[in-house]
Amino acid sequence: MEFDWVSSFSRGPFDEIHGAMSADVERAVAAVLPFFQIRDITLALEALGPVAAGNPNALRALRRRFDRIEVQGADAQNRIFELEIAGRLARNGVPVRFDEPDIVAAARPFGRFALACKRPQNLLRIRERIEDGARQVGRHGRRGFVVVDLQPSIFKAEDRQRRTKFYELHGDADLRMELECDADGRIAVVSEEVHRARAMDFVKGVVFGVMGWGIGTVSRRDTYEWAWVARPGIPATPAERRLCELLCPQAL
Repeated sequence: MEFDWVSSFSRGPFDEIHGAMSADVERAVAAVLPFFQIRDITLALEALGPVAAGNPNALRALRRRFDRIEVQGADAQNRIFELEIAGRLARNGVPVRFDEPDIVAAARPFGRFALACKRPQNLLRIRERIEDGARQVGRHGRRGFVVVDLQPSIFKAEDRQRRTKFYELHGDADLRMELECDADGRIAVVSEEVHRARAMDFVKGVVFGVMGWGIGTVSRRDTYEWAWVARPGIPATPAERRLCELLCPQAL
């Protein structure tokens, strides 16, 4: 087992990871990423508590074999994205439930609002999914947001099996800043679609999320980092900034 190999380096969990990465970076990354994947989903489920039972599709997805690290195109990952968005809101004290269009929540200053979660597989699809999500929100008679997962769009459309991108960390490199720059570059391309969605009476805004991994040498130690960021449309609206804060308090 790769976990056994990592644990052989030291007694402390973080020393184990650093020691393993010093010995073999590729092998260490392959060992720790599945652990962090399990941890993230567990945190979402813990935050949601009994609310998670309201999303049977997501729970069924958890029973399937999937790996967000190796395969970005798996259908189960669409359901996991909804689970994570709801879990992030719940961890920050926002009441949520799974209902049409995907999630219904309540927070100041919005009152009750809806979220349509979209996970387009490439940059071209982002345009379509923003419009689809906006119409989905209005179709169910609720005001709300479109939340778009940018993670798959960092891969080529024809290469859905490509391994997750790693950011090289050196010196003062900031993984969160790298992610934000990557996200903002893609958001700028779809600014027209975001503007059209905002113009719909029932759409409060469009928000984008992306996760990323970084490996490299920081403070003279081989290290591994993980981050998730939420970004508003460009230019940002107050409503979008607020939702980003609820999803990821350090987002802005």
